This record gives sequence, C-alpha cells and structure tokens, in this order.
Amino acid sequence: MSSYLAQFTDISQSLGFALTRNTERVDRFRAQLVFAHQLCRAHPDRVGEWQKRILEAGQIVERGLKEPAVDLDDLIARGEAVLAPIGRVAKDYTLLCVSHAHIDMNWMWSWPETVAVTNDTFQTMLVLMDEFPRFVFSQSQASTYELIERYNPPMFEAIRQRVREGRWEVTASQWVEGDKNMSSGESISRHLLYAREYFQERFGLSPEDVRVDFEPDTFGHPATLPAILARGGVKYYYHCRGSHGPHLYWWIGPDDSRLLTLNDVTWYMCAIEPRIADPLVEFSLATGLKQMPVLYGVGDHGGGPTRRDLRRIDEMNTWPVYPNVECSSLHRFFRLAEAGARELPQVVGERNFVFTGCYTSQAWQKWANRHGENLLYGAEVAAVVGTRLAGVPYPHENLDEAWKHLLFDQFHDILPGSGTRDTRVYALGRAQDSQAAAGMARTNALRALSERVDTASLRAALGQDVERAHKDERESGRSMGAGVGYATGSGGESAFSVAQTSDRAFLVFNPLPYARAEVVEATLWDVELEEKHLVVTDQDAKPRPVQVLDRGRYWGHEYLRIAFPVDVPALGYRAVCVSDRLAALGLLPDEGGDPWAGMQGSSRRIQPPDRTLENEYLVVRIDPGSGGIASLVDKRTGREWVPEGELAGILQYCVEANEGMTAWVIGQFLERRDLLDGGTLKVMHDGPHVHTYRWTRTISQSTLELDITVRQGVPRVEYRLRVDWREIGHPERGIPHLRVRFPLSVRAPQARYEIPFGSIRRDLFGGEEVPALRWADLSEGNGEGIALANSSKYGFSLDGHSLEMTLLRASIDPDPLPDLGVHTIEYALVPHGDGWTVGQCAQVGEEMNVPLVVASCGFHDGSLPGAMSLASVEGVNVRLAAMKESQDRRAIILRLVEVEGMETVARVRLAPELVPQGVAAVEADTLERPLAEGRAWMEENTLRVSLPPFGIATVRIEPGG
Repeated sequence: MSSYLAQFTDISQSLGFALTRNTERVDRFRAQLVFAHQLCRAHPDRVGEWQKRILEAGQIVERGLKEPAVDLDDLIARGEAVLAPIGRVAKDYTLLCVSHAHIDMNWMWSWPETVAVTNDTFQTMLVLMDEFPRFVFSQSQASTYELIERYNPPMFEAIRQRVREGRWEVTASQWVEGDKNMSSGESISRHLLYAREYFQERFGLSPEDVRVDFEPDTFGHPATLPAILARGGVKYYYHCRGSHGPHLYWWIGPDDSRLLTLNDVTWYMCAIEPRIADPLVEFSLATGLKQMPVLYGVGDHGGGPTRRDLRRIDEMNTWPVYPNVECSSLHRFFRLAEAGARELPQVVGERNFVFTGCYTSQAWQKWANRHGENLLYGAEVAAVVGTRLAGVPYPHENLDEAWKHLLFDQFHDILPGSGTRDTRVYALGRAQDSQAAAGMARTNALRALSERVDTASLRAALGQDVERAHKDERESGRSMGAGVGYATGSGGESAFSVAQTSDRAFLVFNPLPYARAEVVEATLWDVELEEKHLVVTDQDAKPRPVQVLDRGRYWGHEYLRIAFPVDVPALGYRAVCVSDRLAALGLLPDEGGDPWAGMQGSSRRIQPPDRTLENEYLVVRIDPGSGGIASLVDKRTGREWVPEGELAGILQYCVEANEGMTAWVIGQFLERRDLLDGGTLKVMHDGPHVHTYRWTRTISQSTLELDITVRQGVPRVEYRLRVDWREIGHPERGIPHLRVRFPLSVRAPQARYEIPFGSIRRDLFGGEEVPALRWADLSEGNGEGIALANSSKYGFSLDGHSLEMTLLRASIDPDPLPDLGVHTIEYALVPHGDGWTVGQCAQVGEEMNVPLVVASCGFHDGSLPGAMSLASVEGVNVRLAAMKESQDRRAIILRLVEVEGMETVARVRLAPELVPQGVAAVEADTLERPLAEGRAWMEENTLRVSLPPFGIATVRIEPGG
C-alpha cells in the first residue's frame, strides 16, 4: 500500500470513529474528503497536488477533533478551505436524486393494507410537494394510480395536477412491477397495452411520455424482454437484481432491438446520506457521464422520501467539495445518458437467475396464472369469431377487467409465491373473476356460433328417414338442461345438455391456427342410446367409435363421459353427432361381435398383463411399482428413449435444508428419494382411443394418483398427477419437495426452454434450477430428442441426462402452509425425430395448454357449414400469440412471433366470413397504433407480414379505404 493510501485510510477510519460523537458535521467533511479522493482517479494529471491537499485537510480535522474545546464549525471550514481547489472540479459532477416509493402489492399483507399504504404514501408526497418547491416524485405501477382513482378521487385529481406540472413523474409503463420469467410474452404485452391506455385516458400521457420500464425488485429478466418492450414504446430499463455486469449498458434483444439499461449501483431504496456520492466517480469512468442517478425513498411497504431526505438535498448542495445534488426524474437521467454516454457495453441474453424457489412456491398461484393466460387467449379468439360470424357483441369491458386481474396477480411477490396467506387468498379470488369472464366470453360466442351452424345435416347423413326402435325421437325432456355448470369451476366450457333428441350434437372448436386431429372428451346426459353401438359422425357420415370413459350421477341426472377422435380445421370448428345408429349405417355387428371392427379410428386395446400402452407412434412399458417408464420406443424410428436400467417419469420426494427465505430459496437437498416401489398399477381405460394406467401410492403424509395415458393419433405420453399434498415444512426437519425425473437417452444433449415470446438454450447440466414456460426440450444436434410440455409449472433442471421438473414445495415463510390440499398437475412427454425445430416445440406447448373445446348444441338448420377454418398460419416458425378486437373497436388484432431466427414473410389465410374482401392490413405497435413504415399487406384473403428473425408483429385488420 502506498504511503498516501495508507495515510488516507488511517484518516478516514479515524474520522469514522469520530462520527459516534459528532455525526452530522464530521460525516459532512468525511464524505467530501472521500469524494476528493475518488476524483483523483478521474484526473490523474492533478493527483500529486490533490493528494497533498487531501492529506493536509484530513490531518487538520483529525487532529482538531482530539482537542478538548474545538470549534467544530470552524474546524470543518478550515479543512474544506484546503480542499477548495478540488471543490471546483467536484461541482462538474451531479447526483440526480430520483425519489420513489416502492409499493409491494400485497406482499406481506392484505389488499386493504396495500390500498392504505398507497393512499398514505401519496398523501405524504403531495404534502412534501407543497413544502419543497424543487421536489420531484416518481411512481411506477398503473395499478397504484387506479386504486387511488377508485378509493380517493380528490387525491387522484391532485396527482393529475402535479403530473401536469411536471412535479410527479409517471414511470409506469406496466400495470404492476411483474415477474418477467413466468409471465407469457402476451401478458407482458398486455401490461404495456393496459398501462399505456390508462395513462393516455386519465392523464393525457402518450407512450412517448413514459419510456421507462421500472423494475427495481423483479426476480430476473428474460432474454427476449428488449424485443417485447421495444414494440411497446419502451426505450429504457431500470433494474437492480439479476446482473453482476455493467451498470449502464445496451441490452440487445434477439431481434436486434435494444434498451438503454441501468443496473443500479446504489440499489433502489437508499436514504439521502453523505455516502451516496461514493460510487459517482467509478460510474463516471465507466460511462463517460458526470451525472449519476440516486434512487431514494422508504419502500416495500411504501413511504417514499422523508422531510429529512429533502432537507439533506438542500444542505448537501451547499457543501463546497461535493457534487451538485438535484431533485430529478428517471427520464431525465436516461435522456442525458442517451445523449452523453460514451460507447456503452452491449449485453445479449437473459439477466438471471434470482430466487429460483419462486419458480415453484405457492403452486396454485402458478396454476392460476397459466390457466388464466390460456383461457383469455381462447376467449378472445372465440369472441372475435362470435362477433364476426354470429353478431355477438365483443365483451370488451369484461375481458379488459379479466386481463387486469391477471396482470395484477403477476406482481413480483404474488406470482413468485413469496407472499403470505392473505396475498394468496386475494390473488386466487381475483383469478376466479378472470376465469369467469373468460369462460363466459367463450361460452356466449360458441353457443351463438353453434346456432348458425347447419347441424340438421348431421342427422340427415345418418338416414333420418330410417325408423328407430322408438317412434318418437323426442325424449321425455329430462336431459334438457342437465349438467348445468358441469366442469366450469375454473372457467371451463359447460358440459350441460341442450339436447331434445336421443342423438347428441357437439361443436368442437379449435382456437389454434392449424388443423388438429385429436381425441376429445364429451359428456352425454340421461342417454337412451345403446352404449356398445355409439359412434360419432360428421356431415360425411363416416363413423368412428365412441369410447365410454366413465359414468355417474350429478345433481339429479346421469351422465356418460365419452371420448372420440375428431379432425378440426385450423382456428375453426367441426360439428359432430353422437348416436347409436350403427344399424342405419349398415354396421351393426353380429351378436357378441366387435362393434368397432374395421372402423376408422379403432386401435388395439390394452392387454393388462404386459403393462404396455401403445398407439400408432409409441410403445410405452410401465413399471408397476414406480409408475415409471421402463421402455419408450418411437415406432417411427425404432429408437429407445429410456436408458438401460433406468426409469423415466419417476416421482421423487425430496427434503431441502432450511436456509432461510424458503419461498425464495431452494435449500441444499438433505434427502432425494426416487419412489421406485410401493405403488399399485391398474387399467383405467383400455381403448380404442384412450389407453390409461393409474398408479397410486402414499409418501409421508401425502397421496399420489398418477394417470399415464396414450391417445390415438398423437405421439405423446400424457400424465395427470393428482396429489393430496399434506406435507408441512419445518425449520429443523426441512422443506418437503416433490419433483419428476426423466432420464433420457440423448447423446450430447442440448437443452432449450421456452421463455416469453421465444426460447433459450442453456448449457447447465448440474441440476441448476431454471425458469421455463410451457415446454423444455432435450435434443441432440440434429434435432432428435424429447420435449416435456406442461400446463402449470415453471421450475426445471437438467442433471446430466435427466430432465427434471419441480412440482411442489412446502416452504414455510412467509406462508407456513402454502399448498396444503389437492393439486392436479398435467404434463406430457413428446419424442421427436431429427429435423425437429423450436416451432414444433412451441406447437407441443400450445396443444398442451389450449385444448380443443367441446360445446353441446342442438340439431337445426343454419347458414354456416358443418366445418370451417377461419384462420390458418403457414409455417411452424411463426406463432399466433393473440387474436382480439382492437381497443378502439375498429379492427381485428393479430400478434405474430417468429421463433426460429429466420427472416420470414408470414402468411395468414383468413376466411371471408371472418375478414371480408376489401379490408386493409396495417402493422401496428403493441399499443395498436399504426406504424408509419409497416410490413403488413393483404393479398386477396391472405395476410402477409414481413418478420425479421425473432420478430414480433402486431397487425390491424380493418376496413379498407
């Protein structure tokens, strides 16, 4: 250590000890001395002179403090006088003090407390603005403004006035400061849309007035975020977590969009204290800027800046050897940085990982989020179809409110499961509101659509003139209205009966923009049909067998749950009829014969002794003790996917060490036990369409019931795990944890995971927990491998060749009983051959999350045919993220995403019934505003959109002219 540095360190430490007696004035001098010392790094040509002055000034004050009757003010003034020449340079630098109040929505408290916290905080800010004319306050999260508008209208008007004056900065480009890893790309887009719309309508602020996404406490940031935000008018990004890299940088998205990003060196809840200047010189050397932002204000539970903070700003601005200290705004800093920073580092990729336990904690929050996203996608698609084809008013208000509930629940302590019981209960209540709105929007649209579909021809195709055993086809009327509300507890399509005849009609709706051939399930109420002769037909009268899955009673009615195969056009529908008219079709078998023999859609039935599931694509052999897959052979290639001597799909019971913050942190495993034995296996469904084994066992206090299914027509092994979870974490005994493991025979594996509007390859093979959305994929270099799809999980890991998914955790804080109860978890394993692409992975995830919808309907004439495609997207590399009516109610909005990194002209074929001739295609931003240089056009009935690699396009389809 140099002589100067040793002496400076001794003086600084000595002054630090003196702070215990003379805090404020000595602290003032010490802060100036430290800043003068820091300035030497930025001005090497002045080092010799300045270091002498620094030591001289420090020694004057250090010695003076040892005198018994020193005049402290005079002593400090003498020290500052020695430093005065350095002070002239110090004033070239500026601390931009940006005040804010970090308000965690319902983190450790209830919604009423969040409302009170926001109200009290904002009242304090308005009072401080009256007292301190230079004070500027910044506030994020549109939801905080909305709650004040609702609960305190006079205060809301006062805030609007301060915004107009420029004293109150809006930093809310998002509805809340949400989790970015577990929200879908479409959800993040809706944060932008609804926040922008709110501030435009209530404050007259355009998107250009709010350019920053302020995310100080968010637990990580996906690689695709710059692309998503840039399309919504965001230029600047502020964060504190998720990066140990540069403090100010250009964050580059996969489509080459970029955000000027601040990774705050001072954190986001500091107080105004003399030490705030300590990092300024280092920041200046790294960026070329002589201005540095300082985010200050009490936070988490609100609060914001205090009088002491504001008085200190005024006082510190008078210190002679210290930077200027100004009340400022975040936008001002970013504009200065954009104009004045030297060439900044460019960063590509995700800014992760933070608090990996949050990918799983409070599992119901995760399920509600994914389920809500899926429901709203399907509801908007159905609503557009219902509006255009059946004249149903588009339910703007209900769907907007449903989205806002969902977005609120994506707050970075709600969706991650790091809240209390109050947090969880309120969030799940809001989720039910969203589910009801989405479910009814879809139901109303599909029922109106079905009324316009010609279903009478279904019976005509069966030979309606053929006499039946009973003279009157009209039933007693008992089944009419049976099953009201059946299967709608989470916004599902009601399976209630509208039937007035013995035959039953259904409309099968496909919300996805590609044709699907799948086995669907439906419910028959109070049937008077011959079960063994049931068939399903469409207008072509080609019969396919119907499989009975279950039977039972429900509120005074009897039902059959059935399964049958159906081909549904891209983003369209098909009407089908379930009947027992084998005789009319000339197919009635001999007594004791197989009624399905030779019929299209039949396949081999389970032979219970061999414990094997099989369809035209896969042969799956189940181990009875563990429920694991002992063998998985892809019949298309002959490849065995389970390593010799191992079992895939094994459930594993673990216990983590309590390392504190258990909702956030996965502790070291104290126990990892594969559930290799102790289970029982039985046949549940033996074909021809659905083949299912059910495996059950208990572990600790919990009961596991696992259905393993192979369906006709799809190369997929489906899992439905019902867990009665009774595990309770304990500070000493640890945190129980359930996961599923898939050891796979993949050579030189490459792991890829879905992230918002894209995917990412991660070369992490040591069991590190990482976030993903609907799918994870483990493949070889040629694309051959296996995809794991899911409908509600977010935490994954890769341990060597074993792909794993975390299912449940019994964390103990802040919610000591987060997940007690029954959970239903669905996932699927999809083997694939070489040449497999990211787009095909995306399709697997979509099909898992957005199933075909089966709606009961009657027999009647109609103007629409029995089957129709309304929209289809060509090419697997382009995915449809949304189809909705525009916020201004004048256009259909389509959002398309390119997921494979290929420059593409996307093609979307649109039926004239949905989009008539003469419409115009206009590319827009995420906020649905037309772009001056759009890349979309119509060619007859086909929309074409030029997409760059990994591009995102929002298109308005509206009347031409």
